[in-house]
Amino acid sequence: KRLVRGLWQRWSTLWQQQETVEGCERTLIVGTTEVGRLVARRAASQPWGRYYQVLGFVDDDLAKRDARLHGLRVLGTSREIPTLAAKHNVDLILVAIERPNMQRQQEIIALCHSTSARVEVIPDIFDAIRSRTRSEPAARDHPAAQEQT
Repeated sequence: KRLVRGLWQRWSTLWQQQETVEGCERTLIVGTTEVGRLVARRAASQPWGRYYQVLGFVDDDLAKRDARLHGLRVLGTSREIPTLAAKHNVDLILVAIERPNMQRQQEIIALCHSTSARVEVIPDIFDAIRSRTRSEPAARDHPAAQEQT
């Protein structure tokens, strides 16, 4: 059952990628993070994804270069963003970096802004959830849980 569902999802993803709307935004995702992969997966599987043609990822982990994630290649590193944006006529750059050091994030965003593409930074919602659960007291210490005992 899982195999059939997996094959169906891959086939439908590839099919929908070919049904992009004329004039859709050619998109590059910076970061192969959980959020970056989620955006790529959703763009391929949701109706609104037809308006975006995700070209691939950029990631500074050299071990990921030329790897494929959700059918999309890791095209290069952040230093190559201006070159990749020009080569692939990128309209939109989505920055999805996990827990970046602020200086490095600013450098990457500056590289993105050096292109003619529109730049959007996607917050790491998963990191926000992880941070919140670490900072909250354990559920057993919660007043509502104590009333039940």
